[in-house]
Amino acid sequence: MLRLDEAVAEGLRAEELDPLNGFAKSITAEALMNAHWYDEALQKLDEALELDPDHGGAYIYVAAIRNLQGRPEEALEAARRAARRTGADAGQILVLQAWSHALLGDGERALQVMDQALELRGPIATASGYAIVLQVLGREDEALREHPRFRAIRQGMGL
Repeated sequence: MLRLDEAVAEGLRAEELDPLNGFAKSITAEALMNAHWYDEALQKLDEALELDPDHGGAYIYVAAIRNLQGRPEEALEAARRAARRTGADAGQILVLQAWSHALLGDGERALQVMDQALELRGPIATASGYAIVLQVLGREDEALREHPRFRAIRQGMGL
């Protein structure tokens, strides 16, 4: 709903209620990231990782922020750390890695990794990640024309 100030405030309130909860700090970080307050988000993620160095979700957010900042090498390292700590979000981690490879100019590797994510999570779960990767590679038109989810939507609409 893009009520980002409220989201940040609610995250901070959750931290007040449970200051030793790394998950609450990660949720605050997500709100800060969505508000484009990347340095503040990274600070919250550092706090979360101090409390729980194995918190894979925190590394996922670090990877996303580093990609948003144009620092794909650091994003890849954070994604690797997330992958070592969690298997549940493997599809999301693959999408982050594909995005990083696209930012690094390795389109072939980006699409290979994205194919792995599509196989693991399916087209609906990875639609936005696929679109981001194609956009970074300068192939925006394909994001809407070729992605399986968008094809299915067009077919359902008779387009």
